[in-house]
Amino acid sequence: MPIATENIDASVATETSSPSLQAEATACLQRLIKKDREAARDLVNNVVKKEGYKILIAYDIMKTIKASAEDKKNHGAREGAFFAINTLAEVMEASGLPYLLPLFTLCLDGVADKQKVVAKTAEQAVQTIFKITPPYAFKVILPQLLAALNNEKQWTTKVSALKIIEKLCTTCKAQVDKSLPTIIPVVSACMWDTKTDVQKQAAATLTAVCLTVSNPDLHPFINILVETIKEPSKIPETVYTLSSTTFVTTVEAPSLAIMAPILGRGLLELSPVVLRQTSVIIDNMCKLVEDPIHAEQFLPKLMPGLNRVIATGADPELRNVATRAKTTLVRVGGGKEEIPEEDTTATAQKLKEALVEAEGIIKAVAGNVLANSEVDADTLAFIGAIA
Repeated sequence: MPIATENIDASVATETSSPSLQAEATACLQRLIKKDREAARDLVNNVVKKEGYKILIAYDIMKTIKASAEDKKNHGAREGAFFAINTLAEVMEASGLPYLLPLFTLCLDGVADKQKVVAKTAEQAVQTIFKITPPYAFKVILPQLLAALNNEKQWTTKVSALKIIEKLCTTCKAQVDKSLPTIIPVVSACMWDTKTDVQKQAAATLTAVCLTVSNPDLHPFINILVETIKEPSKIPETVYTLSSTTFVTTVEAPSLAIMAPILGRGLLELSPVVLRQTSVIIDNMCKLVEDPIHAEQFLPKLMPGLNRVIATGADPELRNVATRAKTTLVRVGGGKEEIPEEDTTATAQKLKEALVEAEGIIKAVAGNVLANSEVDADTLAFIGAIA
């Protein structure tokens, strides 16, 4: 099976260590791509442990594996690459994450490979990387999982990502809870996927995700809420059930993330009864919000519906209830009624500036180490992502 080991930058590698060590690394990589499981241990024990993980970059080990995984004309090379990723993950464990997580998306995409043996090997790599990923790396793995759920991805990739997200609800429960405003809209959209397998897994994943919420008032209603998100025709029944419930626990962003899809749809109903009940729920829940930042992000989702009810509601009492709910929502959301349009260009620039600032802080803190070239770019990026 051919592998482009000739692409390894010898000039960089030999500056780091001896040609013999480079030759051994190249030989180990050749064996690894050919599915020699012991090659991973030899690479780590005989090369990495002598010179450090920077060798994986200096010798272009990970770059070469990535190129093989992307070789569309050679399914054998793809299989060998995913085998290499899986085996290296088993051997290096969490210490290898700065080099393995950048390939996680590639593995998720590989699950949809037309060659079953390649898809199976890629799935094994996905599972192994997840297994060695500790909670502190949650912020690195979650964006890749959510990106794997967009419409351009194959259904097998979506199912694999959804299953991993479901498992995160056990291994990273607190992190999932805090991330519900980000996770719920993406997973919910998968419940209307054209593929039944994706729909079923999305429902199971969304249920697990919602159950991580720390608000005990919502736990008895999670199954009903998930079913209603899947089948909007159940909105009137669900709103009635929720309107007869007394909420007592402080409401934060994760709780609002679960309720917002239901309440937003409730405000689109034609029935005055449902509109009134929805407005009452919004009013009651918002009264339990203590931090404006939790409510502010939901203003764009609920304000248009409340404004419509206030403007078009035939019943004066309905308009009064909706006005009261709007007043409470605006108050707990920071006092700003206007819904500013997001400037995506400005947001992207701010994120870019924040990343540059974070890298500067990391370099300052680890100045002596970096000066000695002990920290490579992949490790620096990983530290910045989990910070």
